[in-house]
Amino acid sequence: GLLPSYKPGIAEVRSFDKTNLKKTQEKKTLLTKEAIKQEKAKSS
Repeated sequence: GLLPSYKPGIAEVRSFDKTNLKKTQEKKTLLTKEAIKQEKAKSS
């Protein structure tokens, strides 16, 4: 693991945030797709 005194650089934090953001957006997209599937199943 990282040392407790370790302070990540701004660039590292930004790249970490971008990775997290991508994952969050992918999850949202998947949830939306599932919701659409469920709505279609209900209406048919």
